Parts: sequence; structure tokens; C-alpha cells
Amino acid sequence: MPRAFRSVFVIGLLVVTALSACDSSGSSGSSASTTSRPVSRDPALRARVFCNRSLQREITASIGVAPTRVTKARLADHMYSCRYEFAGATIALSLKGFPDATAARHYFDEQARLRGRRPEPPMLGEGMRAFVTTDGSMIVRKGADILDVDAHTLPPQFGDPPQDRALVSLAVAVTIIGHWVPG
Repeated sequence: MPRAFRSVFVIGLLVVTALSACDSSGSSGSSASTTSRPVSRDPALRARVFCNRSLQREITASIGVAPTRVTKARLADHMYSCRYEFAGATIALSLKGFPDATAARHYFDEQARLRGRRPEPPMLGEGMRAFVTTDGSMIVRKGADILDVDAHTLPPQFGDPPQDRALVSLAVAVTIIGHWVPG
């Protein structure tokens, strides 16, 4: 076997071996974690409408203010997200997919502890759990998905007419829920 051919063959074999190892590892790439967990589901197909022009118009109508810019949607770490940017403020939307409802519930409870939780739970519909954070953001859980409407950078009163930022995040969440097909 000629030397150049043998080198190409060995490199190809190494690439195939490396790809096979990556595919079968089930790891999300974090070497800091010593425990393995199932790979989360990517919510991109269920959430792709969150940042499109049609929903941008609906969110604008629901809060009375048009964003100056909506960032390009991105998918990272099983979370689909984009930001609605306004003059001096942002509403960050994200949908995170989990392997199952139990994992989503644990994350939901963890967010309540980390970000604070107002005592009044919003009622959003059957099978949905939700809370408003102490900064006026909204977290919604349905099945194995978590919707986060992060409104912490909004001023205390925002929109047209001006409303409490918690009501703005609720309006955005309700608008999204009308298009959300949880997994």
C-alpha cells in the first residue's frame, strides 16, 4: 500500500472512530460534570415562531410598542432564544427542551428559587404551570418545555399604555402560548 494512501486511510479511520465516539457518548460536551444525563430535546421546531415577523407584530399589538430590533433566533444547549430590543430595554424569549416533564419541573422549581417568585400564580390554561419572578419576568412550564419571558431590563412601567413589567411579560407569554406547541 503506498505511503500517501495509507496516511489518508489512517486519518479517515480516526475521523470515523471519533465521530462514532461522539455520537454514542450521549454527552452534551460538558467535561465538568461527572454524572451523565439523557440529552435534552431541542425545541427549535416548536419555538421557531417566537421570533418570526408574524409573532413580532402580535407582540407589538399586545404591549403597544414595536421593538427596534429582534435578534436572530439561535439554538444553543437545547434552548431556542431571541431578544426583542426596545429603546433602552430588552425582552429575552427562550424555550428550553428537557428529556422529560420531571427534568423540566426540577428546572422550573430551581428558577423559582434562584430568581424569586411572586406569590400570585398566573392562570394560563390547563396543564401549564407558571410564575412571575420578583423582577417581573414570566416562567411557564408545559410538559417537558420551559418558556422564559425575561423582562428584567424593562422599566417598571412599559408599553402603550404603560403597564407594570409583570403585566407586559404576561401579555407576551399569553401571545406566545397561542402559537406554542409544547413537546
